[in-house]
Amino acid sequence: REVFEETKLTISIGIAHTRQLAKIASDINKPNGIFSVPRNREELNNFLYSLKIRKIPGIGGVTERKLQSLGIETIQD
Repeated sequence: REVFEETKLTISIGIAHTRQLAKIASDINKPNGIFSVPRNREELNNFLYSLKIRKIPGIGGVTERKLQSLGIETIQD
């Protein structure tokens, strides 16, 4: 709230035990939201497995289409 009041910019925050997971988490509740990745292994796996492959940093449009052509849509796939 304070950031928005001062700058008129929204921010999104991802909380996780690794930088890469925090980056993924920051996209979950955009704009202007907070998401905390579960630390429990089962809950963490459920969260990750449900994500689309595009959420993986480094997977762009071309790679996404190639993977989709192979039937890979989610991280679990």
